[in-house]
Amino acid sequence: MVRADWLPGIRLGRRAGKRATVTGAREIAPCTCKEKSRGPSLVCENVDEKAIQKSLSVLKKGSSAIYRLMFRNSDFPRIQDYFFLGLNVQHLTMSRSNISVVEESSLRTLAGTLETLDLSYNNLHTVPLTPAPESTPPIVHAQ
Repeated sequence: MVRADWLPGIRLGRRAGKRATVTGAREIAPCTCKEKSRGPSLVCENVDEKAIQKSLSVLKKGSSAIYRLMFRNSDFPRIQDYFFLGLNVQHLTMSRSNISVVEESSLRTLAGTLETLDLSYNNLHTVPLTPAPESTPPIVHAQ
C-alpha cells in the first residue's frame, strides 16, 4: 500500500504498471523519492551541500522512517555533527560525494535505526564509529 502521509506536501501515486512516483515533490528537489515495498527511497545526485540541506530540512518535517537515503556524485565535503537529527534512516549511502570529514556526532542520531552505511569513493581517512548503547551499523563501506 502506498502511503501519502509520511511527508507533508509529498504525495506518492501509482500509474498502471509503473512503480510508485512522487508528485508535487518540489519541496525536496533536486532529490527524488520513490515508494518501495519497505518504505520511501530518496536519491540526491549531482547536488551540492546547500541543496542537500534544503531537502533534508523538508524531510525532517515528516513522521515516518526512510528506508533508503542516497547521496551520489555530490559535493558534500563535511558531514556536520547531528546532521541527520530528526531523520530515521535504515540504509544510508553517501558515495562519490567528495566527503573528507565525518564529524564525531554526525551519525550518532541514526544509531537506533541505521542498518547499513556506505561511504565508498570519498576522501576519508577516518570515520568515527562510537558504539551506541543498543547497536551500530553492521556494514560500513569506505574506500
